[in-house]
Amino acid sequence: TDFVNTIRRPIGVIEHARTLKYAKDLANSRVMEKFEIERVYWTTREVDWGIVTELDIDSAVVENIKWAHPFHDITTLAPLTADLISSIADVLTPRALAENLPLRDLTAMCDEQFGLADGASLTVVRHLLATRRWQVDMRRPIRVPEKIRLIATPEISTAPAMIKKAG
Repeated sequence: TDFVNTIRRPIGVIEHARTLKYAKDLANSRVMEKFEIERVYWTTREVDWGIVTELDIDSAVVENIKWAHPFHDITTLAPLTADLISSIADVLTPRALAENLPLRDLTAMCDEQFGLADGASLTVVRHLLATRRWQVDMRRPIRVPEKIRLIATPEISTAPAMIKKAG
């Protein structure tokens, strides 16, 4: 089994066990024998078990995760501070919700507004996506030359965003 996902819900804990395999390997009888052992093991523990192949995973989801995930950890945004990241998010969020501008234009405007190096605000967007502060339909490719479509209204801090030149 490659991973077990534990979900805590008000009704209790739900677990899903998954094994990953290339679709072509499912024709191998020995592989299928091992999977049957796994299936019985997890079934006796009342855990939902399943096989996931590359055919089950949406390529847009994979590409979006690969694009955003490297910026999950806030330390990857250095030299931006947590306060500055929060201020950038407070400026970008209402604009992303209200304005019909490509993501690259929104982030470029924000870079200019804060006196940041080109692309700094885009790294903040990637962080917001990776940490799920911004939620999008991950099945739709995230493209910088297009408008980003948030599917939930993120929280915006009540403090006014500080607009000050970096450096």
